[in-house]
Amino acid sequence: MACRPIGGAVQEIRLKSRGLKVRLIAIALAAGATIALALLALEYVEHLDAGKRLGIEAEQSLIETETARLAVEAQALMSGYEEPLAAALRADDLAAVRRIGTALLSHSIVVKATVRDASGQPLFADTRADPWVLELTGAERHAARRELDAARGATLEVEVGRPGLGAAAQAVRTRVEAFERNEFDRWLWAVAVFGVLTIALLATLAWSIARRVERPILELIRSAERIGEGDYTRPHVVTSNGEIADLEAALDRMRLKLRQTTITKNYLTTVLNSMNDAVLVTSPDGLVKRMNDAAVRLFGYSEQDMSGKPFASLIAAPERDTFSPTTPVEARETVIATRSGQTIPVSLSAAPIAADDPQFQGTIFVVRNITDRKRAERRIRYLARYDALTKIPNRMQFQHMLQQAIARARRADRSIVMLYLDMDRFKEINDTFGHAAGDRTLEVLSERLTRVLPRE
Repeated sequence: MACRPIGGAVQEIRLKSRGLKVRLIAIALAAGATIALALLALEYVEHLDAGKRLGIEAEQSLIETETARLAVEAQALMSGYEEPLAAALRADDLAAVRRIGTALLSHSIVVKATVRDASGQPLFADTRADPWVLELTGAERHAARRELDAARGATLEVEVGRPGLGAAAQAVRTRVEAFERNEFDRWLWAVAVFGVLTIALLATLAWSIARRVERPILELIRSAERIGEGDYTRPHVVTSNGEIADLEAALDRMRLKLRQTTITKNYLTTVLNSMNDAVLVTSPDGLVKRMNDAAVRLFGYSEQDMSGKPFASLIAAPERDTFSPTTPVEARETVIATRSGQTIPVSLSAAPIAADDPQFQGTIFVVRNITDRKRAERRIRYLARYDALTKIPNRMQFQHMLQQAIARARRADRSIVMLYLDMDRFKEINDTFGHAAGDRTLEVLSERLTRVLPRE
């Protein structure tokens, strides 16, 4: 009776090992199909991108070429009319200006012509009334401008157009996209043939590998079950001469190390909980895996509450956009949000956990409460700019505010007035009643000034 469970376990292991061939062949088939589909998907994405991109580039190239040609033609036209218009403007002959502008507008590509004086008022402005002008798109138009008389500041503005340019560019784009579709169809057949050959090759290779690793795997499973039950005394016998031999040797080394290990999970937990700073360990995708007691006290969440939740959720909402849980940080200041809704300024440092095993990879965060330091910094900044006795700006802040006022007045072309107040016989107050009375006098004066003057 005692031998039946052992025989049943060995039979079950053998059945599982025979299933290895089926699984490897299934994986090979899936891998081959995945490779073929990936190639097809990549080519399809490239086809979509290339067809659209090349079509757009061809369309834009045609439009840019024709637009450049329109610009050259517009400049040539304005060059021919520049001197006559300048002469008419010098002579204040508006009739000649209108006559020359009308002649300019008669050219086949000119859509609109405008002559302006130095103030920008049009001396001549007219638009061609032909039906094709109304059908021009933005891409089929080009505006040009030229100075006529530098002394008078007059300008000539001409808008030219090329009807049918948009339709021609669209036709070029359509032909390019059709050519790309034909290329994709030919590539599709090549990918299909390659996929079939790849699947057949991978299936044959999987069958061969499964036959080689079946026996060593049986022994590895038996040894792993013994180690899992806590039996570290029986060594594992290497039964393979191939790659599995390294795995078998590694399993036996693991058995020996497990016997010699003295550092336990409880010891690591004790070390973490003895730290005053909050420590959190996250996975590579930023999810919290562990946190010490200091982190529980700081954030108000238990380790069970935060397990599997993103570390970024502990950062205050205004700071989350600039926070990346996967970027190493030596030391930076940010703001966290506790469970009670309180926001606390902290110093945050992060370092990646270097480990070959993916389950141990991630990031370790150290968070320190810097509320007292921030409060002291604000006090220092206040005392550097404001008088501790009167609570009004000191000399340095006054000079800064005065410079800003002068700059604003200069930009607005205005003047400013500075009023200088002097307190008569203030020295007598100090000498007669003491410096405490003098300080109180200054406080009363500053309070009265603050009440009667605007805040700004």
